[in-house]
Amino acid sequence: MAEAKIPLGRVTNNVAEFNGLIAGIQLLREQPQKVEGPVRVRGDPQVVIDPVNGTAVCNSILRPYFLQATANMADLSPRFSFNLENVLRRRNIDADASSNAAMDMVQAETGAQVGQ
Repeated sequence: MAEAKIPLGRVTNNVAEFNGLIAGIQLLREQPQKVEGPVRVRGDPQVVIDPVNGTAVCNSILRPYFLQATANMADLSPRFSFNLENVLRRRNIDADASSNAAMDMVQAETGAQVGQ
């Protein structure tokens, strides 16, 4: 499992979810030797997983992130396969902890209140 904390500024949780996928794909591109087997992507079904799987339509605000993520995945698909798994946000404790740590990091560095 890979983890990264990337300050995104003030964005919606849905934009942050797509940015997490995009950052994970970028990490895979930079360090492919660290991956064996299929790449497991876990995320919110309504926001990321269903649109990327093609079982739902992405809204217009998230469409640029969707297009970037799916294009990057397609570029890597000859070498890697992706298993996308639905995890409801309220049950994804690890992602919630990472999100809170990133917000705390921004607040410590800037003094700004994040996520309120």
